[in-house]
Amino acid sequence: MLDSDGYAELVARKPFLYHRVWNPDDTVLESILSNGLERVRTNYSGYWASRPAHVYMGTRGHALSVKPRYDDDSTPWALLRIDVSILDRRKIDPDEDHFLTHNWVGGEITRRQETACRRGHVPFPPSQWVWEWARFLSIPLPTLGEWAEQVGLGENPEHTRWSIVNGRLSYHGVIPPTALRIVETAKGCADALELA
Repeated sequence: MLDSDGYAELVARKPFLYHRVWNPDDTVLESILSNGLERVRTNYSGYWASRPAHVYMGTRGHALSVKPRYDDDSTPWALLRIDVSILDRRKIDPDEDHFLTHNWVGGEITRRQETACRRGHVPFPPSQWVWEWARFLSIPLPTLGEWAEQVGLGENPEHTRWSIVNGRLSYHGVIPPTALRIVETAKGCADALELA
């Protein structure tokens, strides 16, 4: 969730965010542009499985840096631009990756993310190393997305503001088609720009 002041700041500072769609064909892209963008599956599994029903987006640079789990640089994709002024501010949530903890202490990223949990009064998620050991020992621990759901990540607008400062967020639900535009494609999506 994002409060009205945070939403106004987001629209003013980052009016457009981006999402990359993997292996789209013209039918998929036509459907997205007609019906909106929703999460139907995740490219990640295990510890990294994301929150259900959340679409993740970020700055253009971030969206282009994200790769599918087993990418060999030949996977076709389309980059969607999202007009954040059309989104429902109550459905804007943080990206849980900004609240990760690590197995070592003292690094810049570790301090920043631990501060996010402390400042937002959110219990620390398990680290990937702890999660993998727990899985090996048959001890159930939540994935990162499950942890975010369990602790209500995003119920406090400060959580979402922190995520925005770091360049990424998520949207709970379907991003309306009026907010979407295809701005770039690669490898096998030559007709996609004509759809936009």
